[in-house]
Amino acid sequence: ALCLCLGLVIWSVTAQAASPDDKGLLCTNQTVADEGGANIDRVIAEKFFAVWFEQGAALRTVWRRQNDTIVIHSVSAGSRYRTNSRAIDWTSKTLVDGQTRENNYIVDRQSLELNISSTISALAYECELIETKRSYDDALDDTRQTLQAAYDKELATNKL
Repeated sequence: ALCLCLGLVIWSVTAQAASPDDKGLLCTNQTVADEGGANIDRVIAEKFFAVWFEQGAALRTVWRRQNDTIVIHSVSAGSRYRTNSRAIDWTSKTLVDGQTRENNYIVDRQSLELNISSTISALAYECELIETKRSYDDALDDTRQTLQAAYDKELATNKL
């Protein structure tokens, strides 16, 4: 009986460690990062992507520009994810210019590379694992501040 209980505890801890729930990823599109600030709106829209895994769902976060302010945009209802030993994947639908677009997301569990594809584009990201919700929220705000500083730098050349 003791061996059975010990085995269940070890299995439970191992299963929890392998689960993506209560972990996040902050991802950088290296192609956009290498291009620098050539197109600030593209940098804001595509350079970073974040996801928090919670209760079997992937909650996506992106950064957007509202006039001259960079804001964090997170979905409140995530897409259900699927896992296997090599990847975590999910699909979401987004309304773009009045059309519904389906995006497919695949995270390589070993390398933490994220690929996002749709019928019109494909983006690749390198991600870092974030272990706590507080660290994740801090990383989102740090990223917003970085993007705001880049946008403010571009604004500084204007007269108005």
